[in-house]
Amino acid sequence: VTHMGHRLAMLRLATRLHPKLALLELPDRYFTAAKTLPRLKQSFPNDELYLLLGSDHLSHMPHWPQVEYLLQNVGLIIGVRGHDDIAHTLQRIMNLPSQPKSLEVIESPRPDFASSEIREILRSHKATTDILPSVFDYANKHWLYASVSDSTA
Repeated sequence: VTHMGHRLAMLRLATRLHPKLALLELPDRYFTAAKTLPRLKQSFPNDELYLLLGSDHLSHMPHWPQVEYLLQNVGLIIGVRGHDDIAHTLQRIMNLPSQPKSLEVIESPRPDFASSEIREILRSHKATTDILPSVFDYANKHWLYASVSDSTA
């Protein structure tokens, strides 16, 4: 697992061209709706809060602690992933214990592109249009996802 400091730095690089997105670093090690939502509302009092996640996480969502409280207080933005389609995704949302405050379902241009592939690209040190150059450069500069066994000595 990449250190949180590096993950936050890469998020800052990835979002700096989007002024409507904000990044808030919280000191907690674990996040719960009951503990984290009040802090987010305090930090962003005039903003709508959204949870962005892939459709592949919807099957686990009914088992999340305080999921009803979460859904009543945030909008959901669901990216259709893997073998899911919009109809299947909407059906899974209808089966949640509570309906979200608002909902947006988006189709991904690369529904099978996963974090494991991103790590593999960074590990290979081969530039690609799939990763922002600033994030790619940061990961390489800090030897993220590289290992000694990857070297060609």
